[in-house]
Amino acid sequence: MVAAFICKSRKGGAGDVTRSWLFQYSWNGKVRQVGLGSYQQASLAQARKRAKAARDKLANGIDPIGEKRLRWDEIGERMQTPSLTDV
Repeated sequence: MVAAFICKSRKGGAGDVTRSWLFQYSWNGKVRQVGLGSYQQASLAQARKRAKAARDKLANGIDPIGEKRLRWDEIGERMQTPSLTDV
């Protein structure tokens, strides 16, 4: 397993520069990146803490992105409102 903690800069359409904390790792032979927060909103200490949590998940055989997607799917299912045909 190879993992890296990085700060990525990206130039936006209006010429502004956005920076994000990323955790980059390999999963099943593919390089993946999970966002840890924006540079402006997350301190270095917070980003390191989130990267450690992602690294711990990898050590336990859990894909951080896959787990995040499962959580979002669960939230989406709970937030679905009944349609008129369900009433």
